[in-house]
Amino acid sequence: SFSSKLKRSDHFVLIALFLCVNVLLVNADDEYEVLKNERGGSVKYYGSSVDIKIPVNYLEKDDEFRGAWVSFYAGDLNGYSNKNQMMNQLNEILDNLEYFNMNSIVFHIRTHNDAYYNTKMAPINSSVDSCDFEEWDYLEWFIDECHKRGIEFHAWLNPYRISSVAISKEEILSKYADFPNNPAHDLDNVLISNDGAILNPGIPEVRDYIVDVCLEIIENYDVDAIHFDDYFYISGINDAFTVAKYNKDKLSVPDFRRQQIDLFIKQLSEEMYEFNIQNNRAVQLGISPTGVYRNGSYVASSKYTYDQNGTLTFPTYSASAGYSHYDNPLYCDTKKWVDEEWIDYIIPQNYQSLDNSAASHAALSDWWDAVVKNKKCRLYIGVGFYKKGGADESGWRYNDEELLMQLRYNQSKENIDGICIYQYKSLVNFKNSNVLNKLRSDYWTKTPANPVVLKYEDNFNDDLSINNLKLYESDDAYALSWDKLEDARRYAVYRYVNDEAVLLGFVGNGKNDFVSFTDNEKLDNVTYAVRAITKANTMTDEKKISSSNISSLEYPLLEIDITISSPESLGGTYMILFSEPDVFFGDKGTFSIYKSSDGLNFDKLISDKEFNKSNYSTFSFNKYGMKEYIKLVISNSMGTFESEVFEVVYNDDADSILDYIFDKNKNLFEDIIGE
Repeated sequence: SFSSKLKRSDHFVLIALFLCVNVLLVNADDEYEVLKNERGGSVKYYGSSVDIKIPVNYLEKDDEFRGAWVSFYAGDLNGYSNKNQMMNQLNEILDNLEYFNMNSIVFHIRTHNDAYYNTKMAPINSSVDSCDFEEWDYLEWFIDECHKRGIEFHAWLNPYRISSVAISKEEILSKYADFPNNPAHDLDNVLISNDGAILNPGIPEVRDYIVDVCLEIIENYDVDAIHFDDYFYISGINDAFTVAKYNKDKLSVPDFRRQQIDLFIKQLSEEMYEFNIQNNRAVQLGISPTGVYRNGSYVASSKYTYDQNGTLTFPTYSASAGYSHYDNPLYCDTKKWVDEEWIDYIIPQNYQSLDNSAASHAALSDWWDAVVKNKKCRLYIGVGFYKKGGADESGWRYNDEELLMQLRYNQSKENIDGICIYQYKSLVNFKNSNVLNKLRSDYWTKTPANPVVLKYEDNFNDDLSINNLKLYESDDAYALSWDKLEDARRYAVYRYVNDEAVLLGFVGNGKNDFVSFTDNEKLDNVTYAVRAITKANTMTDEKKISSSNISSLEYPLLEIDITISSPESLGGTYMILFSEPDVFFGDKGTFSIYKSSDGLNFDKLISDKEFNKSNYSTFSFNKYGMKEYIKLVISNSMGTFESEVFEVVYNDDADSILDYIFDKNKNLFEDIIGE
């Protein structure tokens, strides 16, 4: 380097140079620090004497993938009990993702050749089998909620797995007895071992079935991606019959198995691409394999070689000695899927700590960064935050800032465009920890845009125009609205102060004909701008409006579902039950409950309460059977919303009404007719 050459120069020449031109020379290595292990020694790349160095500083990006894996199976959320319970826990997940300024969710919808969604192609998993999908499809609702908040929804599937533990043939046949269209209905399509059971990847009908499963999902649900993790072949299976029948190329058994997975990925990629083109969609295909593709010795980046197609030809392995998914038992050639651009992104599960001696997070990230360098395939890194504080990984165990150091390391790599955290539950468990507080305050201070989908970036109209942009104000906030664009996936909202733009956030299309956004930090003399984002995450030109151009609000502030039960008896109780509001303008605000005996003059029963997961109030009904009138009033940063007036009645019995009239006017009657 230039600095090292200067160090070898004559001291007098150096002194003269500094005195004459008054220049401060900064060694580029000062921006990095050598990684230390628990004993204070420097950490080397596997099989080398080369130090692993970590960037000292973190520079937040404007666009990157920030996701988390969320799974019923992994215990991230509870099974379905009722609509309100499901809505509450799913909204809480989205609230937490927004809390950490994340923009994507990878949600488990198929774990064991079953379904957590509405389908006739497989059994519905017991976690959601009490949900009446025809009455209310929780997954459709959840995807819409993700998109309203500008969060991408990636549908996570295990393509082949039937069971993770030993299972008998009889159990499999029983499970799929009512599903003749599922390959597991016929045991000839199943491979069984002591480690579990899978659909046989070597059977063409199996490949066709899983492709159909994926196509059904993207046809019925507005997902942003189909996502597979690392479950392909399993240990201990005997597929000799399949190899004998289908191995036309006389491949070795390992190569034959890899070929079968290749055929599936290629077929799915082609059919998804055709679907996207025909339906104006950009549903991505993403893979999350284990972190190690193949193992080998350390190679300096200066010695990496590529062919004329930009494919990495050397090294075809990382500096590691870990669990390799190219080999037994998984047998999947993920590098080929990147090289052929069959997939849109890859998220290797680089769950190891930076100081892992056999497979450092750094070494794995280095190699994957080189693999995708010239390909239309995004690289995000899987981070094993679930290991924090555990005993099996030294860095995750003793270093409270392991997560932040991994973010700094990956952020310095040219082709790493984000991370995905396993698992979501760990974010909740450590939500108030020092490391996650620092993550929010110093690292992830704003929500980034999602990376452009490279395969489809030229397929969508970047000339989408923001129409009917209006600005409203209250004493505490500004709010924007504009016409919904069906061809937009989401929108970016900016605030200009003194010609300097600040990205305020993202919002997606909802059920209304308009889209809205509220800025609860009201500044003077500002200008707002909105840009539409296409389904391939490309952005259109911005449309601006200044704070001198204020309109009268023409839409409701919010919507809210309210249910009021009838009293069971005279003088009994009734319940007012309501959801958290669906807010269009302003913040969530607070609610008050009012009651009236005549529907005109209302008294306040409950004042300025905050919303929570379960909002209800119980009141005693009058003992005469007369009607009572109830309304909800919600106040937020943009104004006040009043619900409709609800009638509460037990009966309209004439005697009860007369008793009520007499009691209310007792003094008058006594004056007229005496006691």
